[in-house]
Amino acid sequence: MIKFNNKRDIPVKLFKEAFEDRDGILYWKSRPIEHFSNEHEMEMWDDKRAGKMVNQKPNANHLYAQVRFFNQTIIRHYIIWILHTGEHPTAIPRIKHKDNDRSNDRFDNLSKVD
Repeated sequence: MIKFNNKRDIPVKLFKEAFEDRDGILYWKSRPIEHFSNEHEMEMWDDKRAGKMVNQKPNANHLYAQVRFFNQTIIRHYIIWILHTGEHPTAIPRIKHKDNDRSNDRFDNLSKVD
């Protein structure tokens, strides 16, 4: 599997290959072999996750739902922002929910905070 020391190093292309946004709900895509060390690892991952919803609830210690991706923790609504804008995480100053509902990750409810 590809390794990254920092979430800012993960290329936008990999987000687009791994996630699908369906009106603010993230789903895992079937990921290409390049995301894995070998074909067996890819097939095991796809059998378990491809086509399924990504974590939809924050845990008790966090305000926002978080996703583990290439061994990095990324806030779910940032991934939705990346999928729609193509902006890499390093280019995102801060994203807010217009309606202040942290569970409403529809793209039209997200905006940059300057």
